[in-house]
Amino acid sequence: GYLGVPVFFVISGYGIAASTSPAVFQPHIFLMRRAQKIFPLYWWSVLIAAFVVPFFHSVALIFKTGAFAFSLPPYSLIEWLQVITLTKIFSAKTWALNKAFDPINGPVWYLGVIAQIYIYMYISLYFKRYYHVLMFIGFMVSLATLVPAVKNLLPFGLFLPYFSQFYIGFAVYFLLSGGIVPAVRSISKLSIFCLCLSVLYFVTASNKQS
Repeated sequence: GYLGVPVFFVISGYGIAASTSPAVFQPHIFLMRRAQKIFPLYWWSVLIAAFVVPFFHSVALIFKTGAFAFSLPPYSLIEWLQVITLTKIFSAKTWALNKAFDPINGPVWYLGVIAQIYIYMYISLYFKRYYHVLMFIGFMVSLATLVPAVKNLLPFGLFLPYFSQFYIGFAVYFLLSGGIVPAVRSISKLSIFCLCLSVLYFVTASNKQS
């Protein structure tokens, strides 16, 4: 369970790399397609969690208490806009980002992170000559956030602490496909480096959980 989210980010990085080429992919098309995959289903989940489930729960309570007590999540209009746009993730008070989306649906915090990663990829694709360079820079900065002192400098909810996991899948795809990163002579060397650091990261994280 603990590794579920990191594995999701790795697979997502691999899948996105496999379907994206800066030589042929238009940045706005990439972002539009990603948004179409994320937001419609997410909005349906919000509708179900915020309205449908509480409604039927209130109906069920009639048989127990005899009263119909239906209430919506205690959000202001601004907070609802934050929920709808996934920017509610920045309202987290700690790195337990799931708390930002309670009482709607805590696990959707990862959508807030992945949406930010897609925006970063959009920017990287826009400067397609430096696409791989910008992605690698993002990875290195993400690795720096493994140091608690560095991570604590970031606003809660920012994608950077999770970008290294996404980049693992990204790098593995290019390793298997024989791609070349302009900033490095061989993607194999870069990928092996990334994977070694990733193994170290997962071992460290697992030890902290045990």
